[in-house]
Amino acid sequence: MAAVKLLAIITTTHACLDAPQRPRRHHHALVTRRWVVKRFPRHDPSRYFSIIRAPVGTDYWLLAKNGSYPNAALKSTLNVFKGCDAKLRGCAPPHVVAKGASDVHNYAVLADNQKVWGVTGLTSQKRSTTMGLLASSSDWLVNSIPGLSSDHPGCVERRPNRPVCEYDGRFSLAKLGNATLLYARGNTNPVSGGRAVTISTLVKNEWGPLRPITFQPSPKPFDVLHDPNKAREEADVYFGAVNENPSVPGTLLGLFPTALKTAASILMAVSCDGSHFSAPIRLFESSHVGGEIVDHAVDGISVDGDDVLLYVHAGVPGVFEKTCAFKALHPKPGVKKHNVTENWRELRSELIGLSIHREKLATWTRKQMMGLEGCGPDTSRRRRN
Repeated sequence: MAAVKLLAIITTTHACLDAPQRPRRHHHALVTRRWVVKRFPRHDPSRYFSIIRAPVGTDYWLLAKNGSYPNAALKSTLNVFKGCDAKLRGCAPPHVVAKGASDVHNYAVLADNQKVWGVTGLTSQKRSTTMGLLASSSDWLVNSIPGLSSDHPGCVERRPNRPVCEYDGRFSLAKLGNATLLYARGNTNPVSGGRAVTISTLVKNEWGPLRPITFQPSPKPFDVLHDPNKAREEADVYFGAVNENPSVPGTLLGLFPTALKTAASILMAVSCDGSHFSAPIRLFESSHVGGEIVDHAVDGISVDGDDVLLYVHAGVPGVFEKTCAFKALHPKPGVKKHNVTENWRELRSELIGLSIHREKLATWTRKQMMGLEGCGPDTSRRRRN
């Protein structure tokens, strides 16, 4: 099996992939309303969106990574749009608060105790620790925030020629009671794929050992996530966007963009301890290009009256970079040209809002909590404030 995968990698490294058909993007029946918040210009590389409640006041901040087209991998910046309402309307023009391709690659932020701070940065043999973010000046990059080291206990990096952990996927930060949790990428497969999510807890201003999150069994095909061995071979969980659940205090709501060979979806699950998650449901259907999922979850939740609002970044720029159609439209000097046999253009990415009634979400949450490790015997009776 490993030899077959390796051959596939070698074969496709110098080739190109077929562009998938435009996804239909169905959403789960929990969603009561869906709308397009913003449609971006065709060559806008914005990605990795986050939403946080402003540390003072009632508005929200929208954050995004930007940079070079198509995947913002060069000239990268972290941009903040302040003054948004819960539906992301009325946002002020963006301010750049951090720069650097490695510095903002995988950022996560948290509004906590009237302070906005975060964890960010790729690690390597030359950079042994992640950096921090602190919204106390015009430049948020700081070294005073606890970081993860490139050899942090429990970190997983099994890709070839990667001697240390890099944390090449998005971080996510969450509060659960008095605990602060950090979610980070783990690469579990030495051949290809096997992206996974690990968790660490802040203890005495230091991050504890990373450990893998787990999922309860779910219907096929995403039942493979319950088995670490099958998940390593068959699944890519790109990151976890984990936040406090507004419908049931003391629980977390996680969104997980996940790709299998035969399916791709933004999954949603509940946790009482941050480590053990319920059987994930398919919140938002997606597609993938060579295992890279086309749509991402926005990290953050807003509340508008009795509605809990989740967001998806649909058609993430850069996903189609390895397709023949993209290479034909954007030829590189000295690289073999590709012919396009059909009319194809990059999709314009969109921010899509998904509204779920708070009581409806609470009822579903309590059902998911039954028998879930970490919830305890009485958690199904918890009520929202």
